[in-house]
Amino acid sequence: MARSHTLVVAGIPRVNLMPRAELERRDRLRLTRRWSIAAVAALAVAMLIVGGAAGLSVAANSRLASEEARGIELAAAAAEYSDVNAAITRRTQLREFRSQAMSNDLAWAPLVTEVLRALPEGVSIVEFGVTPGAAPTQAAPEDQVGAEASFTFTGLTAADQATTVDALSQLRSVAAADATTLLTAGEAGYRFNIDVLFNQTIYTGDFTREED
Repeated sequence: MARSHTLVVAGIPRVNLMPRAELERRDRLRLTRRWSIAAVAALAVAMLIVGGAAGLSVAANSRLASEEARGIELAAAAAEYSDVNAAITRRTQLREFRSQAMSNDLAWAPLVTEVLRALPEGVSIVEFGVTPGAAPTQAAPEDQVGAEASFTFTGLTAADQATTVDALSQLRSVAAADATTLLTAGEAGYRFNIDVLFNQTIYTGDFTREED
């Protein structure tokens, strides 16, 4: 049996009757719209970037200003500390100068008292003069020469001079004692001089001690 084939057309065929010029115009409009949207988007992105950069610049400038202000404060504080350090340095220098200048300081009253206690009976001090000695070194005070003194005494006999020399030589603070002149003083007896060389145990050391 023979089969027949039938062509079935689905729906009504469409035909674009719009003029070509209109189609091209619409295409141009769509293209222009797309470019416009892209341009606006690009402009928006650029504005965001510029805004972000401006914000970062403001923040950076603010931080820079803050750091500069802190730097000024630190510089002012450093200047104050510099003045303090300069004052401390000057104070230290003055102390060192005083320590060197007064390193041979001695106590006069105890020195004279020690000599008076050593004098033989009947011997008295008329006058004396003391010349400070050298500054101390690292050696023991007993081994270093200190002040030089010249004493004038009065005694009842001529032998009092030699006795006084022996008495003074026994003192811990005396390095040497030498008789010099011997004169008669009439009814008062005799007047004689003795040169005494003291060691540095007579130094007070008050100006060489550490100060707070």
